[in-house]
Amino acid sequence: MNKEKLNEIRQDIDAALAKIAQKHGFKEMSFGTIRYDNDGFRTSIEARLEGAETADFKALRMSAKYLGFSEKILNANIDYANKKCKVIGMKRTKLILVIDGKECVAPIQQVKESLIKQKSDLVIV
Repeated sequence: MNKEKLNEIRQDIDAALAKIAQKHGFKEMSFGTIRYDNDGFRTSIEARLEGAETADFKALRMSAKYLGFSEKILNANIDYANKKCKVIGMKRTKLILVIDGKECVAPIQQVKESLIKQKSDLVIV
């Protein structure tokens, strides 16, 4: 088992999950990090019904004011690190952003400082 083979398998699983999601009415189905060794691999699958909130989204919704953000930060499109991003949640001390269709994380404080410099109404000062 190697990374190249896992990338092939990941593409096959992504395609299969998209079909399953459509058939059973899920908004999306995805899987997490693949852990592997010479004998095989393991991963987890997450499925979300249409309109359901992720745990990461709920965490940000519940913590936004405490962190100094307005509630409008949820699903907001922002400029961060010279990129257009969408804020979709938080994990611990990081915001989860979608950049060019891919999820990534950024330190909450850095995003907040960037938005303050932009004089964004998404930050409560």
